Amino acid sequence: MAHLKYACDLAIEAVNDASLTGLNGKQKEILIISFYTAEVHQRVLNGDLSRDKRSQIALRTVDGSQGFSADLVIVDFVQAFLPWHHL
Repeated sequence: MAHLKYACDLAIEAVNDASLTGLNGKQKEILIISFYTAEVHQRVLNGDLSRDKRSQIALRTVDGSQGFSADLVIVDFVQAFLPWHHL
């Protein structure tokens, strides 16, 4: 799951970067998109950010992200090997 951790770390870095702002000076919004539901739920950002900053980051699957927009979108294309899934 290192790739999803990296995506989350990028999002945390962006949230903490005061030089980045949202559209028209609003609070920035960040969207992390993963292709697989299990991966989205594997890495929860609790503990890494305050509740206020956590609210700036959305974690969604490709299907679940339809209709959403954000100032910064990070897409995770990697499929994780999950030992309980069979090919």
